[in-house]
Amino acid sequence: MQPGSATAEDPNVGAYVSFDTHSDPVVQATVGTSFISIEQARANLRAEIPSWSFDRIRAQLKSI
Repeated sequence: MQPGSATAEDPNVGAYVSFDTHSDPVVQATVGTSFISIEQARANLRAEIPSWSFDRIRAQLKSI
């Protein structure tokens, strides 16, 4: 993938992100994935975690 591009096609496509954590070292993020489309990735994210809270999700995972 090239900087600034929104899509890429290849058997080994990946992604990375970086954050400036100098002013605030806490980064909270959600990631939606789909092999169909960006819109489907967004829909998957909304369906799987409709009201995202790091602390709530962490507590749910610890209870499994």
